[in-house]
Amino acid sequence: MLDLGLPDVDGLDVLRAARSRHQQVPVVVLTARGSVDDRIRGLQSGADDYVKKPFSPTEVVPRVRAVLNRAVDLAVRTGQPGFAGTSSPVTSAPSTHT
Repeated sequence: MLDLGLPDVDGLDVLRAARSRHQQVPVVVLTARGSVDDRIRGLQSGADDYVKKPFSPTEVVPRVRAVLNRAVDLAVRTGQPGFAGTSSPVTSAPSTHT
């Protein structure tokens, strides 16, 4: 998960750098930037999903689970070792830690 509102660097720059180094790292953007142009820029920069704040955890958890499941499926299909250490879908319940 990546918040675009970072104090010292633009979150989109962080996203682009992550994509240039690790193509298969799943990224869900959580941000206050919610215009259509912002969402398009985020997705074009490599975000797998884009969620505007404020958001409901009941919406974000299935979104994150879906992104992780797609990443695991891709890793299994392409023979990429080590992503999440599993080939099964992500189904665990969210953490209750606050």
